[in-house]
Amino acid sequence: MPRTLTALSVNNYPALPCQNDNLVADIDNNRRVVPRLLTQKEASALTRMSEKWFERDRWVGCTIPFVKIGRSVRYRAEDIAAYIEANTQKAVQ
Repeated sequence: MPRTLTALSVNNYPALPCQNDNLVADIDNNRRVVPRLLTQKEASALTRMSEKWFERDRWVGCTIPFVKIGRSVRYRAEDIAAYIEANTQKAVQ
């Protein structure tokens, strides 16, 4: 069962609830939206493409933008959704 985040607290700053599948944090009295980040494994399960496809995509041409945090690779949920929308084909009549 996947974990669900309902709020984010960073360095003892108060947390605000999630909005539109993004996290909202109050940092220095400024509301900041933190995008929902997916691991390569989560993105693979969501799109039903192999994890190797995502690895090759990063090396070959970066079809789906990714975020590097240290050595970790993450994908924004909205970028995955945009990729799906951009690659949706209409039936030929």
